[in-house]
Amino acid sequence: MADHLNTAWTNDTAKILIGVDVYVIAISDYHPVKAQTGPAIRNDQNVIKKHLDLLSFSPEIQHLYDVVSHDIIRLHQSGLT
Repeated sequence: MADHLNTAWTNDTAKILIGVDVYVIAISDYHPVKAQTGPAIRNDQNVIKKHLDLLSFSPEIQHLYDVVSHDIIRLHQSGLT
């Protein structure tokens, strides 16, 4: 039984890692600035506020999300993208 569980875990882990590799290869064709999507790119303050509210359980993560989102907004508004 332990061998079966170990094999199943290994197979599932391999599938996850292969999926991650495929995703990384797919997005690596784009410059990070060009690959960005989401509410910060759209400057969607309503969604950003909802996300910040959902992150209220962790002020540290909430702060990080806020800083990164606003940096993305500033970068795209600056015209340097």
